[in-house]
Amino acid sequence: MTETREIPLRRMPQQARGQQRIHKLLNAAEQIFAEVGYDNATTNAIAARADTSIGSLYQFFPNKEAILQAVILRYLGEMRELFDQNLTPEAVETLTLVEFLERLIRAVVHLRESHAGFRPVSFASYSSPELVEATASLQREIIDRIETLLALHVPDLSPQQRRVCSRTSVGIFEALMSLAMDLQGAERELQLDELRTVLLTYLRTYVPEDKTRLDEEIENP
Repeated sequence: MTETREIPLRRMPQQARGQQRIHKLLNAAEQIFAEVGYDNATTNAIAARADTSIGSLYQFFPNKEAILQAVILRYLGEMRELFDQNLTPEAVETLTLVEFLERLIRAVVHLRESHAGFRPVSFASYSSPELVEATASLQREIIDRIETLLALHVPDLSPQQRRVCSRTSVGIFEALMSLAMDLQGAERELQLDELRTVLLTYLRTYVPEDKTRLDEEIENP
């Protein structure tokens, strides 16, 4: 769970009960924003959904915009933790490329499903410069981490090739993942399969594997 100290608050909670209240408020706000849109959401509705008094809400957040910023920053923090856990040298060393991508894709899907209906990109027009920078910073971190993994496992690639490959991989992942998450059921699964296929095809131009094992993976994904 992303710690509340990472989220700018009017007052920092001193006890676990206060931290739990903040998370309840953010969960409620996420639901309200998804249901009625940011413009139609009110702090009273958020407090009511969180079963919290409006006075308690204002102890922590000065206004609705601050709540939105906290919701997005929490999401970015959870996404950062996810990539910290999955984009590691150990994962690349112990998993095949198919297994690595499958684990990463499923982890991202699980995170995004846990925020069902909420799309940070939907609130781009409300984002402060701080949120824009936070989003861009996370993307840079992911690109840098992939670049580091490529340097360790494909040392023949030039720094420029590693950077281009890393940026392209992240671009493919973000675009096709967003497309998949806008679908449901079997259609989503087919789109996720396509994401894996596109990334595998692209990455295998840089990360060659033993042909026998590669053929086995294609036959039994």
